[in-house]
Amino acid sequence: MINVLPEQQKKVLKKEYLFRLISLYFLLITILAIISTILFIPTYIASDSKENILKSELDKFNKDNPELAIDDLQKIISDINTQLILLDTSIINKEVSQNIINKFLNIPHKQISISRIFYINNKDGFDILEMGGVATSRTALNNFKTALDKSGLYLDVDLPISNFVKAIDIDFNIKFKIK
Repeated sequence: MINVLPEQQKKVLKKEYLFRLISLYFLLITILAIISTILFIPTYIASDSKENILKSELDKFNKDNPELAIDDLQKIISDINTQLILLDTSIINKEVSQNIINKFLNIPHKQISISRIFYINNKDGFDILEMGGVATSRTALNNFKTALDKSGLYLDVDLPISNFVKAIDIDFNIKFKIK
């Protein structure tokens, strides 16, 4: 086949071909973008309606429970995280034996209510037991400390003097080493 087109005309035709090809690609990309936008509209509407429903439920919950403030929830979350760190198995590498718990329960504590017990595995050979709770009176709390001292099972029973500030319903913390 004989090529009768001049070289200049060939260049012009090639540029027109590339322009049409690029225009076609941009047209296809635009059509795909429009179609995908149309297909995402129902998902957007569903998500928006769910968001509105959840916001209304949250507002209703906040109205029904005004005593739960965000600051209180943050404090609760912080306390829970602290307790989870204490329960981490990498910190406690040996179990508290049933014997230790039974010995502690045999110590008289009639007017003492224990709400928390922490077991700390210490590297110096003495494990530490730290507990907190509420005592009905100073006398009951002092009797409890004396019973711990006299039991002979624990060393360095530490009951801070600040625990004796109140006369009744005393929140206390006590710490001692296990023999």
